Amino acid sequence: MVLFIFVIFGLLFLAVASKLLFFSKKPLANPNHIDLSKPVYVSGKLLVKFKDEVGASLPVEIKKPKTLPLDSLNKLNTHFNASKLERIFDDAKNEEAARKVGLKNIYRVTLAKETDILKAAEEYQKDPSVIWAEPNYLRYIQATPDDPDFNLQWGLHQASDHDIDAPEAWDVQKAEDGSPVPSVAVIDTGVDWDHEDLAGNIFENEADPINGSDDDSNTYVDDFRGWDFVDTDCLGPGDCPTPYGDLICTDADCITRDNNPDDSQGHGTLCSGVASAVTNNTTGVAGTAWNAEIMAVRAGYEASLGGVPGYGFLEDEDTSDAIVYAADMGADVISMSWGSTVESSVDRDAVNYAHDAGVVLVAAAGNNSPTPPFVLYPAVHDQIISVAATNSDDNLVFGYNYGSWINVSAPGSSIRTTSMNDGYSYASGTSLATPGVAGAAALLIAKNPTWTKQAIVKRLVNRTDYIGNLNPSYVQKMGTGRLN
Repeated sequence: MVLFIFVIFGLLFLAVASKLLFFSKKPLANPNHIDLSKPVYVSGKLLVKFKDEVGASLPVEIKKPKTLPLDSLNKLNTHFNASKLERIFDDAKNEEAARKVGLKNIYRVTLAKETDILKAAEEYQKDPSVIWAEPNYLRYIQATPDDPDFNLQWGLHQASDHDIDAPEAWDVQKAEDGSPVPSVAVIDTGVDWDHEDLAGNIFENEADPINGSDDDSNTYVDDFRGWDFVDTDCLGPGDCPTPYGDLICTDADCITRDNNPDDSQGHGTLCSGVASAVTNNTTGVAGTAWNAEIMAVRAGYEASLGGVPGYGFLEDEDTSDAIVYAADMGADVISMSWGSTVESSVDRDAVNYAHDAGVVLVAAAGNNSPTPPFVLYPAVHDQIISVAATNSDDNLVFGYNYGSWINVSAPGSSIRTTSMNDGYSYASGTSLATPGVAGAAALLIAKNPTWTKQAIVKRLVNRTDYIGNLNPSYVQKMGTGRLN
């Protein structure tokens, strides 16, 4: 599925009804040359979930997938010239949740790049040993910042009270020293973790300092500041052909999963500042959660598509791994400012795993809204708080997504936040609304550490400010109201 982050400023892409969302650090020269009506996926990669009795009998890695003790699977692997099978979630810590979801039955099958992946998925799906089979879909993201701390952050506080009343919340709980410090995992393009207004709140895994050893035995060596899950095969012409032309990673770090979740695109840094920029430090902006920790989890990268630069993608395999990692590392909240109109089975299973592990999950509802509006994954899942975006008048931001499946709305227009290289910018989109809700969830957890995840979600969703009178065309289509 095409993962795409929802930061769209103005009307740049409102004419596009997409199966993906995308980002751009600067406006594209010809953004409408792509209709985005067809899903995009990685060439030569198929994700397959086997039934329990089959998955339990398979090793973690199968380098000769044509000699298995399953004749029907051997025939498929031979027909599609499979060269390798690898279990994706072998390291999931929560055994009970992994068993319930069937996480360790999910494998990546490597096929020839010229393989018709949709046809392969269809044929594998028919096999009696298989529960589901699908491509490793990509999702687009788009971010277009404005440009020139607290008095500029209307979403947190303003005289006309179309804000989330952050100061009133901080009077009750600040998630600072002396109280429980929750963590918000921002699964995105990474985080500028040494930013002057973020560094003090970056999650640090003290059980695994940077010394070349896996001290906490979680298979991620030196994941002191989180992890980078990007390892795309879309590296040059012909590697990832799509209906819109070649997709090519242009990020500084495309190839290797590693312990540096730094952000070279910028979107994850925008979202992190909204969730929990360091507050009351005489610097920059204030974060919704005051001083909750930001767990940096990189799963997205910058790319060109059809020769047009500035897009961004997240691959299902990477996002699902990132969700499981964040849950295993003890994240209290996961913020996901991306999605797609195509449902992903592997992301759904990862979401179920994190939900069963007790994580509060928050996801963006999307920006480009055709008529009728589309349903977005993963935000539409029952386990997730789905977030629409409002402006400073408490109206739905024009052209952004809405629907009966959305849970809450939050400020998402001209939001002042952190940007790359110790910078600050304005940005708009449900991408910005989502970490605001995630930060509010972190404050609730800090104030009520014994509450269940269900209680936290119920309080967030049921204690909003009603804005249906200001949005008569969208009554019951913007959730219960605007976050308070």
